Amino acid sequence: MEHWEAWCNLGGSFLAALGGLYLTYDILGGKDGPLAGVTRVVTYMAFFLITYSLGLGLKFGLITSLGMGLLLGYDLYLEARRVRAKGKPRHWSSDVILGSIRALVISIGLMSITNWRVFLILFPLIVLFINVIYLLGFSPANNRKISKRIEFRLRDLWVGLLQSIAAGLSFWAAVSLASAMAGQTYSFVPPWRVGLTIGGTGFLLSSLTPRVEWWVERLSQIRLAAWGLFFAILGFLIQAFPNWVVLLK
Repeated sequence: MEHWEAWCNLGGSFLAALGGLYLTYDILGGKDGPLAGVTRVVTYMAFFLITYSLGLGLKFGLITSLGMGLLLGYDLYLEARRVRAKGKPRHWSSDVILGSIRALVISIGLMSITNWRVFLILFPLIVLFINVIYLLGFSPANNRKISKRIEFRLRDLWVGLLQSIAAGLSFWAAVSLASAMAGQTYSFVPPWRVGLTIGGTGFLLSSLTPRVEWWVERLSQIRLAAWGLFFAILGFLIQAFPNWVVLLK
């Protein structure tokens, strides 16, 4: 009883706050303001939650979607502002820093379904393969494109395949070494499932990002106000639901 009441209050508060941000779109700077970043974060967070939860369970999905959605939305928001301002090209160190943080998020998510021994071995391996991919020029910001349509590119398929192999092998190596160090055999999710989830999500994300970026860049004030009103009302109803249950008993 207490758990679902807490979830109702938390979810309702989040939707109400999001609705308030949408209703003040122009005041917060329009496309260059923080709301554009918030819109990206929420959209990508929802995408990661669905794909990661389907692949490795809800616990993994909840933990990783929060961090990955926040990082990707913020990264693409900064890149969009840089392009509009015709600023200097991104420095490679930005990709390394963000890649390392993404590796930490994924490793923590996998630790939630394994243990800390696997995390200690897995984290440096994930950092290595993500940063190698990014330094080769395949970071999300470096490949940001705007398109009205979802685009399936052969390059993204090969990168997704590389991510699948690297993630699967890293997880297999981490579990094997952790089992040897502990003197017992750990049996977690299969490595191929980890690889397919991370690589498949990366491929789908690369295909959907141009369409999401096109949508965010063309957000209208009227449409945002309508969504803001909807979220504010929905948040209020969710927060009020436990009270209605008590009153109607």
